[in-house]
Order: sequence, then C-alpha cells, then structure tokens
Amino acid sequence: EARGDIVPQGGDSQSGAVEKKDAKAGNMVNLYYLYEGLEPGYEYRLRVAAISGVGQGDWSPTTWSTMTQPTRPVRPNAPEVDMDSVTKTSMMVRWLTPHENGSAVIKFLLKSCHDGHVSKFNHNYTSIRFEDLEPGKSYSFQVQAGNVMGVSEWSKKSTAVKTLTSISERPGRPRIFSSGITWIILHVDRPFDNGARITGFRVQRREISMYHKASWGHEVLVEVPPMRRISSAEDLMLEPPFELILDHLLAQTTYDFRVAAVNTHGASEWSIASMRGRTEEPLVPSQPPCPSIDEVFPTNVVLNWTEPESHGAKISGYIVEQERVSGGNMHLANSPDRGGGSNVFTFDKPPTSPGGRSDMSDHSSPMHSPLHRHQMVPASPGSVGDPGSPMSVASAAESTASLASDLDMHVHIECNHFPSKRIDNLTSGYGYRFRLCAKNGVGESDYSPWTPEVVLDAGAAGEKGPSWDNDGSLVAQVTIEKKGSLPGPGAKKR
Repeated sequence: EARGDIVPQGGDSQSGAVEKKDAKAGNMVNLYYLYEGLEPGYEYRLRVAAISGVGQGDWSPTTWSTMTQPTRPVRPNAPEVDMDSVTKTSMMVRWLTPHENGSAVIKFLLKSCHDGHVSKFNHNYTSIRFEDLEPGKSYSFQVQAGNVMGVSEWSKKSTAVKTLTSISERPGRPRIFSSGITWIILHVDRPFDNGARITGFRVQRREISMYHKASWGHEVLVEVPPMRRISSAEDLMLEPPFELILDHLLAQTTYDFRVAAVNTHGASEWSIASMRGRTEEPLVPSQPPCPSIDEVFPTNVVLNWTEPESHGAKISGYIVEQERVSGGNMHLANSPDRGGGSNVFTFDKPPTSPGGRSDMSDHSSPMHSPLHRHQMVPASPGSVGDPGSPMSVASAAESTASLASDLDMHVHIECNHFPSKRIDNLTSGYGYRFRLCAKNGVGESDYSPWTPEVVLDAGAAGEKGPSWDNDGSLVAQVTIEKKGSLPGPGAKKR
C-alpha cells in the first residue's frame, strides 16, 4: 500500500506478483511491485499484506521514508499583461509559478517576443514592469521556470498588447530651402510620432516689414506622404526631412514660419520660428491662352478666356486686339476657271455697319480689303463734286460711312480684370479675329494666339446666343441653313 497507482510488471496479472527464481531458505520467494505516477521529489513509505484463498493477512511494518527523484518544473502558463498598467512606453507583465516537480523554483526567465531579449528574475518575482517601450507597438511575452534540475519549456506567447499612442513630439526648427515669386519650400526634420503616423503639418506664417512684425496667422494644413516606421533615435536622425511647399504668397515679401506635426490625436506643440525668407520680385503675367468666341451677333461678339498666371502681381486688366481679316457680305460661288468646283468669295452688296452705314467698296474687291484713303478734290459749281449739288451730298455721306467702317480694321480695346469681354460696334458682313494680353503692375504679357476668323452675317441674329433689336429688346434666336456654302444675303431663315 502506497500513495499513487500500483502498476504490476509481468507475472500473474491478477496478483501482480513476480516470482523470483532466486532460492531462499525454506519456502521464501522474492516478490516486487513497480509503482508509477508518483510525484517527483516526494517521500513515500510502503507496507505489504499477503492474500491467500482464506483471506488477507496482517499488514507488515512500514518501510523507511523514501524520496522520489525531482525533475525540472512543468511548463508554465502564458504570462498576462495588466491592461490598467499600459502606457505609451511601459506595461506590467504577470505570471504564475508552475508545479515545482520536487525541487523548489529558484528563477524565472521572461522573453520579449518582439526582439527575443531574455530577462532573468529570482523566485521572488512573479511580475515586472517593462519600460522604454515604443508607443503604438504590440508586445507579447513568454516565461520559463527553473530549479536545481533545470528549466521548464517556454510557455505559450501571451496575448499581444499594444502600447498607447499620443500626439507627435514638437518638431524642430523649420528651414527655408528655396523660394520663388509666390512660393517658399520648407524643410522640416521628422519628429517622433509617438506611435501614430504623421499625416501632415499645420503651418503658420507672418509677414515681416521694416517697421512692424505681423502676428501669426494664415494657417494651412500641408499633407505629407506615408513614411516608414522608425524604431530608434538613430534611424530618426537618418530620415530625410519633410518638404512643405507653401504657395499663394506675396511677391517680394519677407516671411517666417512655424509648424506643428499632425497625427490622429491632433497637432503637436508649435516649433520655434524659422529663419526669415523672402520671395522674389514679380514678373509680367504669363501669356494668356487663346480666347474663345462663345456668342456671335450681327454687330458684336462675346469673348471669354482663362486667367493666366499673374506671377506675383495682381492682374489689373487686359488688352483685346481686334483685327478685320475679310470684308463684305459674300457667298460661295464655284469658279469655272479654277476647276474642281473651287470656292470663290464674291460680294453681293456693300456691308452695313451698326448705324446703317454702307461701304462703297467695289463688289469685286478682294476679301482682305485695304484701308480706304479719302481725299478732298476741289470741284466746279454744279458738277458732281460741287457741295451744293445733291450728288455731292450723297457722295460725301457714302464716303463718311466707308471711312467709319474702316475704323475697325485694327483696334486695341482696354478691359478690366474680368476674363470676359463683349466686343461691340463691329461691321456686319466682315470677318474678324481676336487676341489679348494681360496687364499687371509690372507690365504687359505676350499676346495670346489669334482666334479663328468669325464672319458677322447681317441677317443672322447669332450662332450661339440670343440677340437684341435696335431698341434693346430681346428677339428670338435664328439660325441660317447651311448647305455646303456660306449664307448670302438672300439665304432663307428658319
């Protein structure tokens, strides 16, 4: 009889006895039992009793106390992290002492799974606070127990726990890397993000003049691309700086800047102010793009265009250049002497100006008619040139109308800063093209490309928009039927 289970070895399975062949005095036979499942390092006492067909005899006296051999401790349970103890850089880890297996536990080994570092503690410790951890990083641990016979197996990994995160550390002083007319580029060294990735920087600026320093303002948020995670101060120092582009500044102006790093928790403290930087002097505007002719009327057109780059000085206005490139109310006719059905422009009647004036140019004059030159020739009384005769009065009126119609051959029109202009007082039946330049305090830009030619028809109200009668009332829009040729004065309207 003993503590633990009795497992017979060989012999009779019912009695569990093994007869030894070693002869003894009289009828004595050696018997033995093998006990398994006993606890290591424990003391045991044994006694036996014989059993026959009649029954069980008395128990023998007990043996002396005998101790089983101790072994290394059993495998511990996984350690646990005290969630209430977690901060940005520390956490408390706890574990339980495993079964000793007959020899007292004298030490513990705790391994940090993120880097494999093993810390050694004596048997009095069952918890430890880990310091100097990285914010926003996950940590897990394993534990071993040891006694004089050795150390146990490593426990399972603890549940991974992430340290807390917070706003970024204060950035260093920004540096002005380069500047232009309306922009400045800042370089900012990467601050420690405290576990939450930096998504951008808040930037404030102030203007500095000879007589005063403005207060901080004009705050903007400059986003930055994702960066790799930094695990040490040495790696942080090797990282390239952030490049922040600040535009829409005033030309020839002195600025300084301060920045604050932004992550999911908000903005950090403001950095100290940068060194002062100055933008460059302004220039004339960029060349405007070609304007578009959005509406066409019998005596006017509407131009629209995109505002060009001002280059540091506000655009104060535009100059529209108007050029007449063809003239007369013409229609297409096939020229028999050109072959192949070539188109030839011919004039049907003198073109009419907005005021009802007519141009007395010859019907067969070329499309690009030259500027008429009017000369005063003395005439005898009663002749055609006599001012007192009816023919002389009509001729003078026609000459005045012709001269007025030639005034729009080449015109420069001053406009305000709005990128649209209605060009009035054009002559019906003529073709025009337009271009423009922009002005600012520095000067004038180059002229834009010319628009395609647009021909004003005396009978059409407008190709793209409404039109007005002589009284200023809105009239219905009409269009001209086009069947392979330009409309003439007798074309049908619908």
